[in-house]
Amino acid sequence: MGPEYPSYKQKRPRPIWERGPLDTDQSWPYFVAYRNITSGARTLARIKNEPSNDVKRPVLRGESPTLEKLSQWYLDQSWHDRVQAYDTHMDSVFQEEREALARLGGRKLAAEQMALLQTGKDAVEIELEKLLALARDSEHAALKPGELVKLMETVLKYQRLVAGESTEVIEERSDLSDMSDEELAIRLSDLRSKKAKI
Repeated sequence: MGPEYPSYKQKRPRPIWERGPLDTDQSWPYFVAYRNITSGARTLARIKNEPSNDVKRPVLRGESPTLEKLSQWYLDQSWHDRVQAYDTHMDSVFQEEREALARLGGRKLAAEQMALLQTGKDAVEIELEKLLALARDSEHAALKPGELVKLMETVLKYQRLVAGESTEVIEERSDLSDMSDEELAIRLSDLRSKKAKI
């Protein structure tokens, strides 16, 4: 068995799944092929006749390495540890990308909602200006006061929806005479906390 990779890990500033001093021109393309298997079982038999096309491979006198030779490289060059480190690295890269996409999607959605809300606010301001102009000069077309109130209600309702707030007042009526003193105290506390939020 050849030298071990732990000392190799400590001396190299680069990740251990990159080419190192123990990788040969013959073994390197097979390690890359083994490392890059992403679906199905990662086995030496899968790469026996298919070294990686990602790296320049030397001419091997027309022969593929035997499974015994691949096994020797696997052990001598710590393929298992190197591939495990590569998989962990790729998992973190994919997780970072997923999180970035989620953040981008959330920001995009919020921006779209805020743009829509701003459009509604702009429409209300335009109609208010028209209404004021109508008061001064009856030649300008404007929303009727009732229509303007409805438009403002719609914009405010959408603004509350965007903020995650309730858009309707729900009135609760209950018979308090059937409640115990403890239940009444809890109910009163709940109502006070709701009032404090408003």
